[in-house]
Amino acid sequence: MNISKFLWKDGKRIALISCWDDGTEHDRRLVAILNHYGLKASFNLVSGKFGQSAEQSGWKEFIRTDELATLYQGHEVCSHSVNHPRVWSVPVDQFRWEVLEDRRRLEELVGYPVRGFAIPYNWPTGQDWCREFIKSCGFKYMRNSDSVPQFEHPSDFMDWHPTAHCSADLPNLWASMLQRNSDQPGQLFYVHGHSYEFEDDWGWEVIESFAKLAGETAGVYHATKGEIYDYVTAWRAMDWSLDGNIVRNNSAIPLWFLRNGQTVKIESGQLLRLE
Repeated sequence: MNISKFLWKDGKRIALISCWDDGTEHDRRLVAILNHYGLKASFNLVSGKFGQSAEQSGWKEFIRTDELATLYQGHEVCSHSVNHPRVWSVPVDQFRWEVLEDRRRLEELVGYPVRGFAIPYNWPTGQDWCREFIKSCGFKYMRNSDSVPQFEHPSDFMDWHPTAHCSADLPNLWASMLQRNSDQPGQLFYVHGHSYEFEDDWGWEVIESFAKLAGETAGVYHATKGEIYDYVTAWRAMDWSLDGNIVRNNSAIPLWFLRNGQTVKIESGQLLRLE
């Protein structure tokens, strides 16, 4: 049997995503860096903090509602609750309001369905309960903050582990992934963190140098988490014959795979017989 191997959009062998929590003023500088190098990201926002000064929040200054849609244009807005509570310390009904109300507010501001969620403070001991709860609120994917230094797309999008935190040795991890690329196409590199960390802890040159490195690497699919979810879900929904020589793309988007060393594109709705 000839084996067909997963490829990303446009036949690219690597995908890069990142997600950033809270929505402090530092997102403005981060977005500018990402845009400059052609990278995309998902931003998990706390709607109850919008427009607050450092004095009002007791911590940082937050982005304003009137800049939300334009600031994150080309990226993706996800939910992080209204007030960023410790999930285990509030009643279930209050947490339900935190989740659904944040989603409602964000959708009204950005004008599209908000599909991703990140648990405030992670809550590592409550993952199983939280996955089912967040899924019942209509979300399609949820970030688990525990990093796993691997480059696979998730088997369960409601238990999505990043490759690394933004404080990790990203260039070294990137090089490690590239070394595997010839034998393992379809890899995914996933960074997470907070934009204010570059101001407070790591220095802006950390993310700028990595963004430059990733932006200049050929064959990389720069995507949001939502775009990764859509593509992988569509790829997994294809129908294949038992011998692997007939395939149907059941989705509304074109898909790609590697077959006998050749890149194959299958259009939306296409039934394809392979040699």
